[in-house]
This record gives sequence, structure tokens and C-alpha cells, in this order.
Amino acid sequence: LSIVILIVFGCDSDGSNVIVFDPKQSRLGQIEFSSPAFENDDLIPAKFTCYGKNLSPPLRWSDVPPNSRSIAIVMDDTYLSTNLIRHWSIYNVPVATRSLGPGFSTQQVNEKSFLQVKNDFEQYDYSGPCPPRGEEHEYVFFIYALSQPLEIVSGSGPTQLTEAMRGYVIATGSFSGRYFVD
Repeated sequence: LSIVILIVFGCDSDGSNVIVFDPKQSRLGQIEFSSPAFENDDLIPAKFTCYGKNLSPPLRWSDVPPNSRSIAIVMDDTYLSTNLIRHWSIYNVPVATRSLGPGFSTQQVNEKSFLQVKNDFEQYDYSGPCPPRGEEHEYVFFIYALSQPLEIVSGSGPTQLTEAMRGYVIATGSFSGRYFVD
């Protein structure tokens, strides 16, 4: 179980009072994000892994803020805390969308929405959990409501998506799943 706690301290304009950053009081909105296929922090069913059918799991989320113009979704393997491994990146999801069915693929992409960038395996599609035998990995799904659609150059990967989102995230949510193979 990995828990990350972010504590940020700062000072007011004259430096006399310490200010503690409280994420619940920040302006960044919260999105409820989950999968009907497994609970937060539970084992991911094998059909959503490389040991099964390698389908993306079904996803669902709450309303996004009214000033949202697009949504991005990513899935990262957090096993190597110093170097996340991006398994999936999808962006320019229309803001009226509230779910993705299982097995979402590049075949559902259209000209301007539901676009994907390459993952860390140099593939445009979902690459499910695939830890080496004997290792349990945690996979975190993130959703971002953005203040504008993204323009990303064809052939881009995870770094370019992260850079393109910088400064445009207005709400976020996440949940995780684990996978282990004997």
C-alpha cells in the first residue's frame, strides 16, 4: 500500500506567517473517478492485464467543472517510484463523457477527440498491467479536467502530454489497482 502525503509550507507576503497548503481547500476541483470492474486499491481482474485479454477496464467519473473544455486520462505503474511507467494516455475526451467501456481502443478515436499518445512501450493503445512474476505492482488511473483541448504533435509520448497539460488542469481525480502474478 502506497500513500503519498503532500505538505507544502509557504509564507505570506511579508514572511511573518507560515501558510500550510491544504489540498482540500485549494482551487483545484475534485473528480470522483473509479472502475466498476474493481474497487480502489483492489486487485485488477486478469482480463485487463497482459496475462489476460489486455483490455482497458471500464471507467466512470463524476461531472467535471462547467469551465472544463476537455478531459485527459492516464494510467501509470508506480512500482519504480523514481520512474513512473505510463501504460496509457488518452486526451481530448469530450467533457460530456462520463464513462468509457471496457476495451476502449484507438479504433474509437475520431479526428479531434479521444486521441492517444504513445505509452512507455511505444504503443498508442492501452498496455495493461504486466508485472514480472513474483512482483506486485500498483497502477494508478488519473483523470484531469482541462480548461482547453490539447494540441499535441503526432508521434508524441507521455512527456509531451504532461507538458501540454501544464497550466490547464482545473480538476483531477484518481484511483488505483494492484496486480500480482505468482
